[in-house]
This record gives sequence, structure tokens and C-alpha cells, in this order.
Amino acid sequence: MVVWQQLAAATPPGPFISAIKSLHPEAGKSTAQVLWQRGWRNIAAIKSFLFPEDYKPTSAFAFAEMSQAVERIAQARRDQEKVAIWGDFDADGVTATAVLWEGLGQFFPQHERLIYYIPNRLTESHGLSMIGLAQLQAQGCTLIITCDTGSTNLEEIRYAAGLGMDVIITDHHTLPPYRPHVTALINPREFADDHPLRYLSGVAVAYKFIEALYEEFPTVPQLPLDRYLDLVAIGLIADLVELQGDCRYLAQRGIAQLKSQKRPGLAALLKNARQKGDRPTDISFGLGPRINAVSRIYGDASLCVELLTTQDPQRAAELAQAAELANDRRKALQKTILNQAEKEIARLDLSTTYVIVLMHPQWSVGLVGVVAGQLAKKYGRPVILLRAEGLELADGDLGELDLASEPNALPYPGNEIEPPDLARGSARSIGGLDLYELLNQHLHLLHRFGGHPFAAGLSLPIQNVPLLREGLNQALGQRWGGQPPIEPAIGIDLDVPVAELGAGLFRELKLLEPYGLGNPGVTLRLQGVEIQKPWRNGLKDIQGQTQNYSFVTFTILDPESGHQAAGIWWDHQPQDIPPGRCDLVGELNFNTKDNQYVFHVRDLQPAPYANVLPGHSTRLEILDYRYRPIPPLPEPVLTLETPPQTWTEWRQWLTQAQRAAIPLALIYSHPPRTTPTQAWQRLIGITKHLSRTGAQIGLDRLQQELGLSALAVTKGLDTLTALGVEIFVYPQPEQPNAQPAISCRYPQAIAANPQAVEQFALTVAEEQFRRHYLAQVPTPTLRQVAGQSA
Repeated sequence: MVVWQQLAAATPPGPFISAIKSLHPEAGKSTAQVLWQRGWRNIAAIKSFLFPEDYKPTSAFAFAEMSQAVERIAQARRDQEKVAIWGDFDADGVTATAVLWEGLGQFFPQHERLIYYIPNRLTESHGLSMIGLAQLQAQGCTLIITCDTGSTNLEEIRYAAGLGMDVIITDHHTLPPYRPHVTALINPREFADDHPLRYLSGVAVAYKFIEALYEEFPTVPQLPLDRYLDLVAIGLIADLVELQGDCRYLAQRGIAQLKSQKRPGLAALLKNARQKGDRPTDISFGLGPRINAVSRIYGDASLCVELLTTQDPQRAAELAQAAELANDRRKALQKTILNQAEKEIARLDLSTTYVIVLMHPQWSVGLVGVVAGQLAKKYGRPVILLRAEGLELADGDLGELDLASEPNALPYPGNEIEPPDLARGSARSIGGLDLYELLNQHLHLLHRFGGHPFAAGLSLPIQNVPLLREGLNQALGQRWGGQPPIEPAIGIDLDVPVAELGAGLFRELKLLEPYGLGNPGVTLRLQGVEIQKPWRNGLKDIQGQTQNYSFVTFTILDPESGHQAAGIWWDHQPQDIPPGRCDLVGELNFNTKDNQYVFHVRDLQPAPYANVLPGHSTRLEILDYRYRPIPPLPEPVLTLETPPQTWTEWRQWLTQAQRAAIPLALIYSHPPRTTPTQAWQRLIGITKHLSRTGAQIGLDRLQQELGLSALAVTKGLDTLTALGVEIFVYPQPEQPNAQPAISCRYPQAIAANPQAVEQFALTVAEEQFRRHYLAQVPTPTLRQVAGQSA
């Protein structure tokens, strides 16, 4: 069950609310409440955060090597050199290529002295390649400018130098241990974490490069610099960078330009996506997936560069149609991979799994990164999904498969030659875990590897996959103290009535956009509502074919006031909605197709929702006297004398103490440890005694005797039944709340069923691990579960 976290709901002071309202006609108490809860206090800073016209952008020459890059472009113009842009095939890389293509096209004739090269996703990988560099050198190129790639391609850069080509790198991925031998390296990773340029994506770095050229040679360009901002916004939001500082400023200005739809290609894409282009979600759920799908399905991303830069509306419509078909195909394949991966995860013991590493011979490498991100978010663990390319495909091939790896894949010494049997794929991280650094500790197992703290691509020999899985789990197990990561809670920003789910609240909260890392979307909670007229809907592709995605739509009713609102819950069915009143958490959106405001549900539970943790304002005092003498306890106090066996039980105790504003005292000792063998022998002994004497025993008493849960005892009885033992169940009507009793009859000979016994042993082992782990949870972890900092 997902935990809901009630954020600190301290009411902002009146002067603060008044100041926020004075900033914009749409601003109101809800805007002030969210800003206050997120730590905003300075009105001037808030003004520059909300309105780009009040933000002072950082100079492009803040990059240490920008001047060298600009001077090398000037030299190339003077000497009539031929220049090549080396791009990348994801949305950030494609938009970066388009920005450089149009921007540098103001300085060099396109197709004559300026060309671009993007690796084919189905046959090549991210980053520079020696084959591609040789092709460009054969075409007469003497200067290569990368975008969204290249920082770690050390061997390839040396190869380019040997061919007589200079390289300028514009990128944002993790820097190598030492500077590559290039003319200029423009990468925001050189800045401190709090620098306003630190989190620029690849397209934003490319834009700052063009900005520097415009500043240095103001009389050359014929097109305005602002022309590129819509492309910058797409790459920034699609790449999920932290939207702070210049990132937020550029995204805000870019979305404003995107709304005008000056580019025929973007207008055609938005039309197919049924979006206006005025919100970041139009990019993250509309434009970004369609741009990415082109290379995932067709391989060649140059189609997208043409789509983004053409001024021919008819050609734009044709290319947008091709992108739409690719996206439909992508969604079908992605859903298949997700279902297969979740079946594999169901077989894992997640109590001892710190990183999920799965491999399959049919998975498309171009799609596993997307699925890995979905799974990491759902299970709260880093996820690595791999395609075993050397294995034979089983029945049910997924169709066109993507053979690419991830950004800036770097071959390590001794790994330059492609082994015949490789596993290739992608990794996605969770908040607070530097995945790049973690994988960097296991280079000896990898063939290629590259990326950044949140996402990485890798390839390795298939035989090394178990070693990598074991090594990563061991490393994270030690780092996390043997405790699986706590399931991330859904933070509740505002409680709102159904009556407010309309234009006013929507426009007010829209002031806080664009949302992203560092500025999450505003989560609303509706309490005690009724869900009426649930209806299952299916998605169809552009050709009218049904896809394997579904969602449920319904009416949300406030039974007290009678107000109604439209609701939607993606990837769910009507039967997932519990009867009676519910509490809902989600976001308010606008459906352009139906021209109505819709509440997008993230999670729902029967009301009243008992699994909501209080806010930070009430500090929970935990008195930890486990495994030691107990001193006199204060009054009042809530005492916990036996360790909870599930996180749900823990949350109930923590919430009870927090709501009552009294300390929680932990005064229990170590729970007795029962091995699977001991539990099985004890169960055999008890049931043989019942068979011999004809006696009965209550299931609750049997649980106490075995020291096991009801689930484990039931598993044990099922195992006995599989061996041929007859189990008789007797309800106890004279004790309505009591569990039933059982008796047994043993056959003369018990059947051999080692698999059934093994399953019981695994159940007991997992339960004992969980019980002892939960009994020793550190106090700081309990505070995190209670929604407080340690």
C-alpha cells in the first residue's frame, strides 16, 4: 500500500499571502500555501521564480572554455572549413542537433559546409564512433561539434585527432576522470551544485553555445536567438533535468514560444497529441515520447531533425504521421516489456533485493530505459533491464528490436573488442542514489558504460550479469545497513473540496509550472468523495487499432455539497475502485479534447484513509529501549512490547503516537528465531500428535506454538495436504471472533513432494528475515517512515 505523506500545513502569515496575491491576478491562497510549505520566503526570489521576465539569465561565457569554442568557430569560418554536428537520438539530443543545425546554419551554409550525423539507434550506440568519424573525415570535415554526447569518448576523440579533425564537446553527462584532448569542453558538470547552469540538459548547453556566438558576432545571424527556445524547452523537460536557475528560465520562455506553434512540425505533433503546447505535460506526455519513438522504432533520428526544422507544412504533416505511428508501436512494445518484467519481479524476495537486475532475450534495448524508470518509481529501487543479445529468441518475439546502448558509452581498457554474447540495456536510479558512481565501482564486469547519476546505459558479457547483480546488491545492502529502501510516500500539498476543481484553481497552480525535479507538481487530496459511473476506456492508435493500455473514467461526487467533477485513473479498471466513500490524491488537469477540467488520480483508498502520516509540524518522540534495561517511563506514553511484523503495523503505531502527541516507547527484546527446519519439525510433531490422539488445536494456538504468522501456518498445512495428510477444519461458533480449529489424519505413507516442502521453508525464511529486520529498524528510519527528518 502506498503511503500518503501530509506535508506540513502551517498557514502562511497574512502579509505573505497578500504579497503573493499582489504578484499576479491569478495568484491566491493556494499558491501562497504551496510556496510557503516548500520553503519560499523571499518575495523577490519568488517573483523571479514565477516570472521569467524578472529572472537574470547567466552569461554563456560563464563556461570556462566557451571562448575557445567561439574562437574555433571563427577560425572555421575564415578558413572555409566543413563542420559536422554529431548529435544523439533521444529527445534531448535531437532537439540539441536541431538547435545547432539552425544556429550554426547562420554561420555556415547548410548541407555544403555544415552537416549533421546522428547514430542509427538500431545499429549503433550513443556517443562518438570510429566508423562514423571516418565517414565524416572522408566527406572533408575538419571540425566536429557534439551535442548531448561525447564527454567520455576518449578513444574516439584520440582517433578523430589522428584523422586531423578537431572536436568541440557540448554535453551535460558525467565528466571523465581527466579532460579529453579536445578544442573545448562545454559541460555544466564543471559547475558547483548550486550554480544556475549546473543542471542544463544537452539542448540547453547547445543553446548557450549559439548564444555565445550571437553575442560575439551580432551582425552575422539573420534569425533571432529566441527562435530556438521552443526546442530548448522540449529537450529540458523530456530529459527530466532539475528545473532550477537557468533551466527553469529557459523552459518557461520556451513553453511560451511553443504555444505560438511557429514551427510546422511541432504544430503537427501537437495536433496529433491533441495538446496546445502551453504546459510542460504537453511535452512530457505528448512531444517527448513521439520524438523519442522515432529512433526507438525506425532507428534513424534524422527524420526528427527534419520534422523540427522544416518550414513546409505538408512535409511536416507527413513526418508527424510517421512519428505518431512509431509512438503507437512503442507503447505496445513497452507495455509488453513492463508486464514481463513485473512477472519476474514477483518471483524476487524484495526484502533482500536492493537493486533489480533483469535480463531477457527479447527486450528492445531502446525501450528498457523507459520501463526501468517506471519500475524504479514503483518499487523504490534502482532497476537495470538488459537484453541478452547472444541468446536465441524464444517464441513470441517482440518485433523490431533496438540494439542501442546509453549516453557516452565508454569502452574500458581491454574491452574495445565486441564480445559475441553481450547483454545491453539501461539503468534508472531513485532519489538520493548516484547510479553512475555505483556502476563505476564495478567497471571490471562491464564492456561499455556511460550516463549520469539518474540514468545510465551499459553493456557487459552475459556471464557477468549474475556477478553484477550480486555485486550491486551487496554494495547497496552495506550502504543501506541491510534495510531495503523505504517506499516513497506521496506528498499531499493541499486538501481541496470538489467544488474547487475548476478553472480558478487550475490557473492559480499553473503559475508554479513548469514542474520537474526540484519543483514537483502540486498534489491535491479529496476526502470522503463518492465515485460514480466508472467506465473502462481503451486507447486506440492513429490507425484505429486497440492498444493494450486502459484507463477508467468516472464522476467524483461530494455527497455533502452535491458538487461533481470528472476523474480519470490511468492503467486501472473499474473493479480497482473500492465501494463506498474514498479519499483520492492526484493532480488537476485540463482535457483539451473534451474541454473540461479533470482530476487525474494517482492513488485512492477507502475513506477515512488510515495510512496517512501526519505532517512535520508534530515531532514524534521515540524512546528506544530495545534489548536493554527499561528506565521509568514518562506519562502519558504509548508502549510497544512486541515488534511489529509489517511496515503497515509500524505506521499504525507511529501515527497513533504522533496524533496523540505522546512518546512511543520501544521496550521489546529480540523475537525468538525459528529456522525453517525447526518450524517444519515442530509442525510435523504437533500434527502427528493430533492424528494419534484425535485432538484439535485452534489455528491461533498453532501460530503461537510455531512462532509463525497465519500465512506461514496456512502454507505449512497446505504442504501437509500435498504430502497426503488430511486436515479437518472446525469452526468455533461459540466464539465468534476465534479462529477455527483443526485436526489431522496421517496416511500410512507420506508422498514425496520436495518442492512443496521447499516452498514452506522459503516462506518461513523470508518471514523470519522480515521479522528480525523490522524488530531492529533504526530510530532515524522510523522517523523517516513517520515523515520526519532523522
